[in-house]
Amino acid sequence: MGYAMRMTAMGHRQLHTPSSADGAILDIALHSNGLRQVLVQPAQRSPIETTFLFKVRVADTDGHRGAASMLIEQRYRWRGYAVDHKNTERPDSITLCASNATQVLGTVTVGLDGASGLLCEATYPHEVARLRVPGARLCELTRFAIDQTELNKQVMAALLHIAYLYAYVVSESTTLLIEVNPRHVGYYTKALGFAVVGSERNCERAAAPSVLLSLPLTKVRALIRKYGGQQGYGSAKNLYTYCFSEQEETGILGRILAINGASRKHSLG
Repeated sequence: MGYAMRMTAMGHRQLHTPSSADGAILDIALHSNGLRQVLVQPAQRSPIETTFLFKVRVADTDGHRGAASMLIEQRYRWRGYAVDHKNTERPDSITLCASNATQVLGTVTVGLDGASGLLCEATYPHEVARLRVPGARLCELTRFAIDQTELNKQVMAALLHIAYLYAYVVSESTTLLIEVNPRHVGYYTKALGFAVVGSERNCERAAAPSVLLSLPLTKVRALIRKYGGQQGYGSAKNLYTYCFSEQEETGILGRILAINGASRKHSLG
């Protein structure tokens, strides 16, 4: 089962679970020539000359959600953060996970601004309120964790690219927010283009200091168009080179829409 966006009677955006659909989105494989292969599920199958690396799917079962939560717990505890178990299944959110044959390699949750608001509002109420200008539709990334393997950049880029498709193309969000630890601000601003919109404070959910960052999703689109599909060439700090090409993105979006039974809201151009 996957998720789709719907509007409530009050005009709030929500994500709901259709009654039937496999949440598998894509497999990433390595071709014998050394190039990445993106195999959109379920129609495409890996050629024999490729080596399976990882898959990305919607965490749409108790098993997938539990495995994603285990990675969150492991990575957060390792960094000394608390783990918030109270907001794991909000109707206005969707969780993605990347995994290989034996373990979850990464997970992220996309939350839409709706009746329940955003989780980052608990720490930054005034900053979020100022961003709710006419025409703006906010969303946030939460519960973001990547296991430390040689694939961590590819996993992170795949999750972020698919999160962008859900947030911008499917759900019509305009602005992406995320709370990060102060020591990670430099990476998010240089590698992903975020800007600081909220100064350092204590995040009660993580029991750790945080900084609020913001990123226009039109900027994400432009950076993906410019750098996507270069498979890591160029600056090592530019994560967008690990994102998908325009051709790959078109196939991935088709799979997302098939899972969700949703319609495309924004043009990919």
